[in-house]
Amino acid sequence: DGLTFNAGTGELAISLEDDGAAPVTVDISGVSTDDQTVDGLTFNAGTGELGISLEDDGAAPVTVDLSALDTDTDDQTVDGLTFNAGTGELAISLEDDGAAPVTVDISGVSTDDQTVDGLTFNAGTGELAISLEDDGAAPVTVDLSALDTDTDDQTVDGLTFNAGTGELAISLEDDGAAPVTVDLSALDTDT
Repeated sequence: DGLTFNAGTGELAISLEDDGAAPVTVDISGVSTDDQTVDGLTFNAGTGELGISLEDDGAAPVTVDLSALDTDTDDQTVDGLTFNAGTGELAISLEDDGAAPVTVDISGVSTDDQTVDGLTFNAGTGELAISLEDDGAAPVTVDLSALDTDTDDQTVDGLTFNAGTGELAISLEDDGAAPVTVDLSALDTDT
C-alpha cells in the first residue's frame, strides 16, 4: 500500500494494501551515500553526444545522445553588431530571427587607452618600434629581421592584430612562408 522514507531517522517503511498489519520498517541509516559530484562533462558537436562522468564512481562516462535536439531551424548568424559610444550600448541582432536587436549596456566597462602614438621601422636593423599614448613606457622594439628572405619582394600583404592574444601577424607577398607572429601583449599597460 505504501513506501515511505523518514530522512530524520533513516527508516524505510513498507506497508501492504488491505493486509491489516502495521508497516514494516527497515533502518537504512547506516547505508553509505554515493558521492555524485560530476567530474567530467563533455559535448561532441559532431555526434551530438553529451558525456557525463562522476567523481570516484569507478565507472566509464555515460553518454546521452542529444542529436535529436538539433532541428537545424535556428539561424544564429549575427547580421548586426553596433556600438553607440554616446550611450555605451552594444546592439546585437541575428539574421532571420524576426526580433529587434538586443542591447547590452557596457558603459560601466573600464577601457584602457591603447592608442599607438609611435610606430617606426629601422630598415638597417629590421626592428619595429611601437609606443603607446600616455603609457609612460619606452617604446617596445620587435626584431623583424627574420622576415628578410632575400627575395627582394618585401611587400607586406597581411597585417592583422588579435586583441584577444595581443599578437600581431605579418606576412609578405610571394614569400611562401607562414605569417610571422609577434607577441605585443607586453604593451598592455592596464594596471
